[in-house]
Amino acid sequence: MAPATAPQIDSVGFDHEDYNIRSPERTKLLIKIKEVIGDAPVSPAFWACCQLADMNRLQTIAKTDRRMILACNKPLALLLLQCELLR
Repeated sequence: MAPATAPQIDSVGFDHEDYNIRSPERTKLLIKIKEVIGDAPVSPAFWACCQLADMNRLQTIAKTDRRMILACNKPLALLLLQCELLR
């Protein structure tokens, strides 16, 4: 019995970004995001999401304020400790 082969998928409407093939545009946005956050520590999960995010989302992240990116990267349990009312 011959091994099963994956079905052919029509690629109309898809581009390299749909398959996460590194493009110069994606690289530029990742560099811009790195410039925005500077040397601040971010989780590996943040960078993994950036690697998989669509280009529109990366453009939004690249335009986002540094403090917002870093706040969203913190675990939610730690955010409660930063609230003035809970201290």
